[in-house]
Amino acid sequence: MHAIEMLKDAAKVAQKLGQLGLQKQILEAEDEVRELTREKRHLEDKVEELERKLTVKAAMTFKAPFFYQRGDATPFCPS
Repeated sequence: MHAIEMLKDAAKVAQKLGQLGLQKQILEAEDEVRELTREKRHLEDKVEELERKLTVKAAMTFKAPFFYQRGDATPFCPS
């Protein structure tokens, strides 16, 4: 079960038991899980972008004054 769904269920149980303080804490934890999930997605996207850049860099060779990608006779822009 997904963490947010588990927290929602726990908040419902706390509400039924009249534990409003506990319900509030559970809802705050739910918000924190959502924020951490967004941050994780952002970091995964950043890792993917950096891995792509490393792959391109690894495929490049320098033959003065240009960089070439392996198997391509057309140079990349020197700037």
